[in-house]
Order: sequence, then structure tokens, then C-alpha cells
Amino acid sequence: MSDRLKCSVMMATYRPAVYLCDQVTSVLHQEGLSIGLLISDDSEDKSLLMRLLPEQYLQTTAHAVSQVNIIDGPQHGVASANFFNLVLNNSVDADFYAFADQDDVWSSNKLSEAIKLLEKTGCDCYSSELLIWNHPSPPSSSTISQRWRIKKKLFGLFFAESAGCTYVMSRRAFLSLKQRLLQIAEKNLLHHVFSHDLFTSAYLHAQGFKWCHDRRSMIYYRQHQSNAWGANIMTFEGLQKRFSLLNGQHYYGLLYLAWMGSAQGVIADQLWLSLSRLGLRDRLFLLRSAFNAIHFFSLKYVGLVFFVLFKRKKLSISLSL
Repeated sequence: MSDRLKCSVMMATYRPAVYLCDQVTSVLHQEGLSIGLLISDDSEDKSLLMRLLPEQYLQTTAHAVSQVNIIDGPQHGVASANFFNLVLNNSVDADFYAFADQDDVWSSNKLSEAIKLLEKTGCDCYSSELLIWNHPSPPSSSTISQRWRIKKKLFGLFFAESAGCTYVMSRRAFLSLKQRLLQIAEKNLLHHVFSHDLFTSAYLHAQGFKWCHDRRSMIYYRQHQSNAWGANIMTFEGLQKRFSLLNGQHYYGLLYLAWMGSAQGVIADQLWLSLSRLGLRDRLFLLRSAFNAIHFFSLKYVGLVFFVLFKRKKLSISLSL
């Protein structure tokens, strides 16, 4: 792998805390690559981000160009809108593109190993496992980090391949994703896309991009009470939020926007429609058949429960992309 390969890392921030400095340093110290970090900050106080960032990465001199660029967030109050703001406003000419959270820590070979696997397999998209880090305890695996072990092609159309912070995309895949988001934005329908990782997975799978999943983990996935999902997913509020999303119009609207215009999306849509017509007994049989393939406590299993037991909602979306 050539040292000249460039990766554009896209980080969405909101009221960043002391963890930010560790994460930025780990991103910019990736081995064997030219790294550029694009940050979309959705905070009310913009000065907070500047105070937390390591000063050496912001200086532009005759000998060094700043590795960090900052743009204003969309101020919509949701992480997905902030990540999509990064995609839509990223004009960096890079070989690869990656998402990053604001409070994790990356191993120094996170991106180089991802790119090696992409080149070895001929894939355009990469995801990986996670090491859950309930700081200050040591990082460890958990049911959360094991939830993406099923690599059935179908599941990538319905569920996120992994946490978005593990994703690495080729230039071809990234530009395709950006084009679809531009189309959705022009129709004022971005509010239907509540999850950047789910939409990215569903869209790129529907478009036929090959995806590889790394069973290794090179991210310390920091957990704390401010996490959107992670640490809060097994709380009553977290499960209630997941239920409302999977059984509401936003989930179906997101998939509809991701699938439109693709042959695989049409197949998935027809399969879903057929499943929604099954009786309760048939759905329970399907659920029992899937039990051996999916860990009981995984989010994919929870999603499949809703997928099988609840009928698809009628969509209010009407568009042609």
C-alpha cells in the first residue's frame, strides 16, 4: 500500500468534552497514510471545539498545512444530520473516506488495516467489530460489540453493517453516497434519514457495492451516559427509542430512500412486502428459524423481531430519484 494514499476522515461533534483531544490525536496519527480531518461542529459554543483541539494540528505555516478543517453543523439537533452535513460538504479529493465519532480512540493501524483488507478483497466498503470501553475500565468485548457477526447479504439492506465509526469507503462508494444525499436534500427529505450508518449500509448494499467486515476491532468505543445509543441501548429509554424507530415511518422511509432506483432494493422491498402479508404463525416460525443464526441479545435480533411481527407502515413519501 502506497504512502501517498489519502483518507478523508469525517467527524461530527456536539458539545465535545475532554475525550476529543485523544480521538483527534489517534485519527491524525494513523500509520502509512495522508490524513485529513473534516469536522462538522453542531455545538452552540464554537469556541469550545477550538480550545480542545491540539494546537499543532490547526497551524498553517510555510512548512505545514493544517490537517484539520472545521465547518458549521446544520443545527438540527441530531447526529445523522451532522454526519450528512460532512458528506454533502466534503470536497476533499481522497482515495478513501471514513466516519469518526468524537470520543473514541483509534488504534494507529485502524485505517491502514482497513484499506489493506479493501484492496485484498476488492471491496468498496469496510466495517469492523468494536472494543467497548467503559472508561476508565479497560476495553473489553461485550454483546454490543458482537452484534454484527451475521454477514448475510440481505441484512445489510435492512440493518447497519456495524457502528458508523468503523466505516471506510472507497472514493467510488463515497461519491455515490454523496450523490444520493444531494438528491434527497433537493427534495427536502433528509429528515426521514435518522441514522447515517443504517442509511449508508442500506444504500451501498442496494447499489451493489461489495462490503467486507473485519472481525478484528481497532476502535476503543468509549461508553458514557451521553452516547446516542451504545451505553444507553439496554436501558428502558434506549429500548423504547429503538422500538419507536423500527416500528415507525422513519425506519421505512429511510430504507425506501436508500433502496430507490436499484434492482436489489426492489427485491428487498418485495420480500418485505411479502413478509408483511404472512400470518402471525408463519412470522413466529420465521423468527424461530432465525434464532440459531443471530445472537439473542443482538440489535439485529431485536430488529428482526419487529421486522417479522409488525406490519410495514404506509409511507407518506412520494418522489422519484
